[in-house]
Amino acid sequence: MRDEITSAVTFLASLLRAGDILKVMNPRDMDMFCDTLIEVLEARYKEHWFPDRPCKGSGYRCIRNNHSIDPVIRQAGKESGANMTVISDLLPNELTVWVDPFEVSYRIGESGSICVLYGDDAPTSSSSDSNSNASTSPRSSPITTPTSRYQQSQQQQQQQQ
Repeated sequence: MRDEITSAVTFLASLLRAGDILKVMNPRDMDMFCDTLIEVLEARYKEHWFPDRPCKGSGYRCIRNNHSIDPVIRQAGKESGANMTVISDLLPNELTVWVDPFEVSYRIGESGSICVLYGDDAPTSSSSDSNSNASTSPRSSPITTPTSRYQQSQQQQQQQQ
């Protein structure tokens, strides 16, 4: 569960960083938001994680922005003190992230393609097209300071590759 959640949070962080969130939020606050989001998701998914039946509970584990921020992201923002107006402005209006055992995928827009972030079909940094999904792959996320749980998880993932 930890790897899947970290993958989803890394993806969301990459979307925020692509929108230049670090111009208005310092890196430590960004790390605090990511750490808090990991904690909120772990607590939420604890009783709704079924590795033997990965699709069971998928709707409950879905993170969905539909012209408003998903309540889980809002909760993490509130608990971490993050500026939710900035986060809301930088995330796509239509975003769905599915966090399931063994696979994390997303879709931007109602009719966008579903892309796998984590799992057997996830792109790797050694794929033939190194530019495709490079900014969204959890394996290529930039690391600023190795002090947060979020960034420690990222370092561990990179070392395992």
